[in-house]
Amino acid sequence: MIRKSKKPLQQVINRVIEGSLLINKQEVELGAVYAQEHFEGPLLPNCRSPQYKELKLPKCTIKLNSGDCYIRMLNHVIVKVRNIVTCLNQKVIIGQEILEKQPFFLHTM
Repeated sequence: MIRKSKKPLQQVINRVIEGSLLINKQEVELGAVYAQEHFEGPLLPNCRSPQYKELKLPKCTIKLNSGDCYIRMLNHVIVKVRNIVTCLNQKVIIGQEILEKQPFFLHTM
């Protein structure tokens, strides 16, 4: 969650806020910008290039790197984004559900 040694509390708060943003289909369709095309996979059947390393939405940015690749779905499932691809002429996210979860804070502030 912390990327640099400067201002660790602010970084944690920013990551918690980013993690609480929910993404719905309407937002994705209206303001999505796909960036950093790549050819490294993984792919599913019926998926092909172009593949992207970054998805910029109005309220957040999803990247394939370890710092920005986790999203919370509308059903509260946490997913690690593995790839952003084209499947059946639609842009989709290939992700892996996180099954083992632990609280980040042991005590409330």
